[in-house]
Amino acid sequence: MPRKICVTSVDGHTGFAIAELILQHRDFSRKVEAVVGLALNADSERAQELQSLGAQIVQHKPGRVREMVKALQGTGCDTICLVPPAHQDKYDICRELVEAAKKAEITNVLLLSSAGCDYATAEKQPRLREFIDLETLVLQCKGDASTPTGGSPCVIRAGFYAENLLLYEKMAKEESTLALPIGENHKFAPVALGDVANVAAHVLTGSGKHGFDDRHRGQMMVVTGPLLCAGEELATAASQALGADMKFENISEAEAKRILKSESDIDASEQQYLLEYYSLVREGKTNYIATTAFHDVTGEHPTEPTDFFTMYKSEMRPKKVAKRSHNCETKEQDPMVDDEIPIFGVNMCEHAYCLQTSPYLYSHDISSMLICADLEYLNGKAPYIENIWKVINWKDAERRYVGGREDVFKAFRSSI
Repeated sequence: MPRKICVTSVDGHTGFAIAELILQHRDFSRKVEAVVGLALNADSERAQELQSLGAQIVQHKPGRVREMVKALQGTGCDTICLVPPAHQDKYDICRELVEAAKKAEITNVLLLSSAGCDYATAEKQPRLREFIDLETLVLQCKGDASTPTGGSPCVIRAGFYAENLLLYEKMAKEESTLALPIGENHKFAPVALGDVANVAAHVLTGSGKHGFDDRHRGQMMVVTGPLLCAGEELATAASQALGADMKFENISEAEAKRILKSESDIDASEQQYLLEYYSLVREGKTNYIATTAFHDVTGEHPTEPTDFFTMYKSEMRPKKVAKRSHNCETKEQDPMVDDEIPIFGVNMCEHAYCLQTSPYLYSHDISSMLICADLEYLNGKAPYIENIWKVINWKDAERRYVGGREDVFKAFRSSI
């Protein structure tokens, strides 16, 4: 029997990603009769996009369990995906949803929780610790004969979303710097949001005798990325993907807080959550990888850091520095060195500055610039080099410095 799925917080990144994947991927959409999205802001761009894809959008009005029960019953959903919203009252909103799901007799409940919440303390990481309490609310229903909700609960503890790195894209673009308050040596394993959505979609659309697929029902799934990274290792992965020399900078928590506040529009409670997760990293409590659940549920391999940075190349690639630069020599007039990208070239052959051939006009140099030698140079290499900087086409050189490999030869090819 096709499943009717309700996904909460579809006006946020995670809820939207899960609902969109189910609606658009044939492996999931064919198993579903309907997708309902609960949204705190039903007029948001994400909610409207899901509606255009065929989802039913329901305005979520926290505060009264009775009205929420009525709304859930009205949708006819047998499955709910509880995605905690980025909201100051996240815990209260989710607690209300769990209670409403019980009273609406929704059979299957999937909670999106957070990896690391079991290491968090109420004093140091209260926002993270809230997830433990939410997990308790969902899992305590298991075995409760008074409600169908006790038959098929499941929890996914998602690791630190790699997409959170995009919050620092301004520094990445302007300073070629990946700035995080995680310490110099402690590691964590960022996971792509798409991978978490993939696991959730498999669980939500899987079916068994008692609701969810028996391989998923009652499971506590921890999903992190596949590579344990310190800051420098993340910067190396970014450098490889972006074609840039990215550097890691271990910034203070105060600086991270300032950046999150000034450069992003995320809720203050979500900013606090991120800062708390960084503190877990600094405490050495995130030095692990958990990819078994991802492999078992999806049969695939999670996104590597280099692949993640490649996906978001336009957001993260530095504006000014696209590659490591250095001087090199080539044999005679050979223009290329392995896979390196030439920015401009200087012809150092004798005929460029000798009396016999001066004045010399070399118009098809690798830099597509004009290198001229005047009679006054005679056979003098030094004055030739000294004056060459006056005729270099710096705008052309900058375009190649910032651009990709294809940009280097575009003007040159058009001229021959």
